[in-house]
Amino acid sequence: SMIDAKVEERMDLVRTLTGLGRGVREKEKIKVRQPLSEALVDGKYKDLIEDLAPLVMEELNIKKVEFADDLGAYMNFSLKPNFKVAGPVLGGKIKEFAGVLAKANPADFMGKESYEVELSGEKVEVTNDMLDVRIDAKEGFSVAIILDTTLTEDLINEGLAREVVSKVQQLRKQKDFDMMDNITIYLHADDEVAKAVEMHKDYIMKETLAVAIEDKEDAQTFKINGHVTGIDVEKM
Repeated sequence: SMIDAKVEERMDLVRTLTGLGRGVREKEKIKVRQPLSEALVDGKYKDLIEDLAPLVMEELNIKKVEFADDLGAYMNFSLKPNFKVAGPVLGGKIKEFAGVLAKANPADFMGKESYEVELSGEKVEVTNDMLDVRIDAKEGFSVAIILDTTLTEDLINEGLAREVVSKVQQLRKQKDFDMMDNITIYLHADDEVAKAVEMHKDYIMKETLAVAIEDKEDAQTFKINGHVTGIDVEKM
């Protein structure tokens, strides 16, 4: 009697979306700490989980969840014959059928049980199982939960800053600092990392309890998203 089926349905959907989103990141080789601009979710789920969008944003490290009425705007559709099924039915007309599909608007074939096409001057009924519908993301997107995987300069800089925070926290742990110890961060970085650190200096210092970030050439080196960077910490 204590089970709330609606709550379970909502959370199951959120878990599915975040799982798919993490899969997209893995496929695209985008680290979890690298922020992304937005995720697009089918608009039919808006009433069900719109209030849970902040949870999806946190789990996927994205800036925004957009409920889109037309996900097709972010996908490329293509049609080909399912030769295994259509071949025996159409026989010698299968090549002509493939040509018709190549020129057709895929939207005309979506969501219908059967269709009529003209082959050699005759109307022929085509069923769903005679079609091979391919769906691919347009450039800069991934289809699963449609993530905008385009990395702007601002997003890249934020990703670098988050990686610096992660390495600093590792060093705090290695040196057995107490949770509330204030520190100085010593950093020796190339121009790109240095720029990202300067842009997100307040965030880095707040997250690591740092009172200063100073340059130091002989700091321990780490790879920050491909950038060799020297980082050290000292307890105040």
